[in-house]
Amino acid sequence: MSTQRYSGSVRVRVTYLDPRCGTDEERRIMSRYPHGRYRCVVVLGETKRTVWVGPPASLEHAVDCPQAFDEAASAAIKFADYEDEENGVPVGCRVGFSEHCDYHERGDIAIRRFA
Repeated sequence: MSTQRYSGSVRVRVTYLDPRCGTDEERRIMSRYPHGRYRCVVVLGETKRTVWVGPPASLEHAVDCPQAFDEAASAAIKFADYEDEENGVPVGCRVGFSEHCDYHERGDIAIRRFA
Protein backbone atom coordinates (compact mmCIF):
# COMPACT_ATOMS: atom_id res chain seq x y z
CA MET A 1 0.00 0.00 0.00
CA SER A 2 1.33 3.41 -0.97
CA THR A 3 0.24 6.99 -0.47
CA GLN A 4 1.56 10.55 -0.63
CA ARG A 5 1.88 13.22 2.04
CA TYR A 6 3.24 16.75 2.05
CA SER A 7 4.32 19.53 4.37
CA GLY A 8 5.13 22.92 2.92
CA SER A 9 7.10 22.27 -0.26
CA VAL A 10 8.29 18.81 0.86
CA ARG A 11 6.58 15.75 -0.64
CA VAL A 12 6.74 12.22 0.77
CA ARG A 13 5.72 8.97 -0.96
CA VAL A 14 5.10 6.39 1.79
CA THR A 15 4.88 2.70 0.91
CA TYR A 16 4.11 0.08 3.56
CA LEU A 17 5.95 -3.20 2.93
CA ASP A 18 4.28 -6.21 4.50
CA PRO A 19 6.70 -8.98 5.55
CA ARG A 20 4.30 -11.63 4.23
CA CYS A 21 4.19 -10.31 0.65
CA GLY A 22 6.59 -10.09 -2.26
CA THR A 23 9.15 -12.42 -3.76
CA ASP A 24 10.94 -15.09 -1.73
CA GLU A 25 13.98 -12.81 -1.45
CA GLU A 26 11.84 -9.83 -0.31
CA ARG A 27 10.09 -11.99 2.30
CA ARG A 28 13.47 -13.25 3.54
CA ILE A 29 14.73 -9.69 4.00
CA MET A 30 11.47 -8.50 5.54
CA SER A 31 11.40 -11.42 8.00
CA ARG A 32 13.72 -9.26 10.14
CA TYR A 33 10.83 -6.78 10.45
CA PRO A 34 7.84 -8.78 11.74
CA HIS A 35 5.55 -5.74 11.68
CA GLY A 36 6.79 -4.57 8.27
CA ARG A 37 8.27 -1.18 7.53
CA TYR A 38 7.74 1.90 5.39
CA ARG A 39 9.83 2.95 2.42
CA CYS A 40 9.59 6.74 2.26
CA VAL A 41 10.84 8.83 -0.62
CA VAL A 42 11.27 12.44 0.54
CA VAL A 43 11.41 15.04 -2.25
CA LEU A 44 12.24 18.75 -2.20
CA GLY A 45 12.63 20.17 -5.69
CA GLU A 46 15.32 18.04 -7.36
CA THR A 47 16.63 16.61 -4.07
CA LYS A 48 15.35 13.13 -3.24
CA ARG A 49 16.16 10.78 -0.36
CA THR A 50 14.88 7.28 0.40
CA VAL A 51 14.39 6.60 4.10
CA TRP A 52 13.24 3.38 5.81
CA VAL A 53 10.96 3.81 8.84
CA GLY A 54 9.69 1.12 11.18
CA PRO A 55 6.05 0.94 12.25
CA PRO A 56 4.92 2.98 15.27
CA ALA A 57 6.27 1.39 18.44
CA SER A 58 2.91 1.47 20.20
CA LEU A 59 0.99 -0.07 17.29
CA GLU A 60 -2.10 1.74 18.58
CA HIS A 61 -3.05 2.22 14.93
CA ALA A 62 -3.11 -0.37 12.17
CA VAL A 63 0.11 -0.17 10.15
CA ASP A 64 -1.84 0.74 7.01
CA CYS A 65 -4.16 3.40 8.51
CA PRO A 66 -3.85 7.10 7.57
CA GLN A 67 -2.41 8.05 10.99
CA ALA A 68 0.39 5.50 10.66
CA PHE A 69 1.31 6.87 7.22
CA ASP A 70 1.29 10.41 8.69
CA GLU A 71 3.69 9.34 11.45
CA ALA A 72 5.99 7.56 8.97
CA ALA A 73 6.07 10.66 6.71
CA SER A 74 6.95 12.93 9.63
CA ALA A 75 9.73 10.60 10.79
CA ALA A 76 11.06 10.28 7.23
CA ILE A 77 11.40 14.05 6.86
CA LYS A 78 13.36 14.24 10.11
CA PHE A 79 15.62 11.30 9.17
CA ALA A 80 16.16 12.63 5.63
CA ASP A 81 17.66 15.83 7.01
CA TYR A 82 20.71 13.88 8.14
CA GLU A 83 21.78 11.54 5.40
CA ASP A 84 24.62 9.09 5.10
CA GLU A 85 27.37 8.30 2.61
CA GLU A 86 25.08 5.86 0.79
CA ASN A 87 23.14 8.76 -0.74
CA GLY A 88 26.20 10.87 -1.44
CA VAL A 89 25.79 13.22 1.52
CA PRO A 90 28.54 13.26 4.17
CA VAL A 91 27.54 11.87 7.56
CA GLY A 92 26.12 14.63 9.76
CA CYS A 93 25.57 17.00 6.83
CA ARG A 94 22.25 18.79 7.12
CA VAL A 95 20.11 18.54 3.97
CA GLY A 96 17.38 20.91 5.23
CA PHE A 97 14.09 19.23 4.32
CA SER A 98 12.47 20.27 7.61
CA GLU A 99 13.23 23.94 6.95
CA HIS A 100 10.72 23.82 4.08
CA CYS A 101 7.88 22.23 6.10
CA ASP A 102 4.80 23.67 7.74
CA TYR A 103 4.56 23.34 11.52
CA HIS A 104 1.78 23.04 14.10
CA GLU A 105 1.68 25.60 16.91
CA ARG A 106 3.13 22.95 19.26
CA GLY A 107 6.24 22.70 17.05
CA ASP A 108 5.59 19.40 15.23
CA ILE A 109 5.86 19.05 11.47
CA ALA A 110 2.37 19.46 9.99
CA ILE A 111 1.77 16.50 7.67
CA ARG A 112 -1.02 16.96 5.15
CA ARG A 113 -2.88 14.47 2.97
CA PHE A 114 -3.63 15.05 -0.69
CA ALA A 115 -7.36 15.33 -1.35
